[in-house]
Amino acid sequence: MKTKILIFLFIIASTLTAQEKRFYVKAGGGVQGIGKQSLAVSLDFPNNQFSKEYDLDFDHTFMGQFGLGFKFNEYVGIELNYYSKNLKKAMVESVILSISGFTISPSIKATYPVLNNLDIYLGIGYGYNKNELESISYIYSQDLIGSQIKVIEVKSTNDFSTNCWIIRLGIEVGVFSDLNIFAESGINLLTKEIENSNSGAIESDARNRQPVYPNNILDSNYNLNDYFLSAGISYYIF
Repeated sequence: MKTKILIFLFIIASTLTAQEKRFYVKAGGGVQGIGKQSLAVSLDFPNNQFSKEYDLDFDHTFMGQFGLGFKFNEYVGIELNYYSKNLKKAMVESVILSISGFTISPSIKATYPVLNNLDIYLGIGYGYNKNELESISYIYSQDLIGSQIKVIEVKSTNDFSTNCWIIRLGIEVGVFSDLNIFAESGINLLTKEIENSNSGAIESDARNRQPVYPNNILDSNYNLNDYFLSAGISYYIF
């Protein structure tokens, strides 16, 4: 009886170990802020609309990447990826912009085997961006005519969190039986709409009783394209 149980357990263990491993973890890093990004701004006023597209040139910064994945077969799988975000110092009409936060996105991964250990893949996902937008501008101030001119830094921080599409194209190379290396390029499509509940309010400077900023924007839309390159390893667990 014990011999039969041992034989049965041996058969089950052999079957499980013979199956292809499908679940994997991945980790890597790369560069974000690649090339020229574009920021499209649309502002709705009570009587008209303003639309303009700006070219942004962020500093190249490091991006961390971590993820989980599962292969249904050699062609189709799913992934859950995490990307850190740290876009720095892009100039928009004398205003310096920086974006920090992270992106987490589930995606569908379509794979095409090219060679025995070489695959190309396309990943399309829709996820969430937790972003903080920091803007820095400088204004000149003079207390009295003829007095020294001071340069004042004006800094503001706004929540720029939004959902996004992420499209990735990459290659994956098998190194050992359970270890692969990957390299990919991608684009992160951010769309943010902000409704202004204080539309129509006017702020005034108490010193001269003059309005300085008419806050009459009904709502605003922002579209930002962020390109990145990354590489790393993926390890199949079971």
